[in-house]
Amino acid sequence: MARDHEGQPRAEEVVAKAKDMLAELGIAVAATAVGVGDPVEQIVEAGAGHGVIVVSDSGTSRLKRLLVGSVAFGVMGRAETSVLNVR
Repeated sequence: MARDHEGQPRAEEVVAKAKDMLAELGIAVAATAVGVGDPVEQIVEAGAGHGVIVVSDSGTSRLKRLLVGSVAFGVMGRAETSVLNVR
């Protein structure tokens, strides 16, 4: 996810590296996508047609998540689809 178009090349690079790492583990990736904009909105929109959205918590404290927020917390609050938060 890139917050703006300037960050898109870097986000695409990170996604490509992640795909390569999964391939080394024998895990085939059918498709990847890099969205631009608000991460919560992009993830909720992309996950709307699926049975579950899986997000990763960055390991921040509960207090910090409540005060500052997080993408995972935002997705859990906005998605109508079930959300699995992996730590």
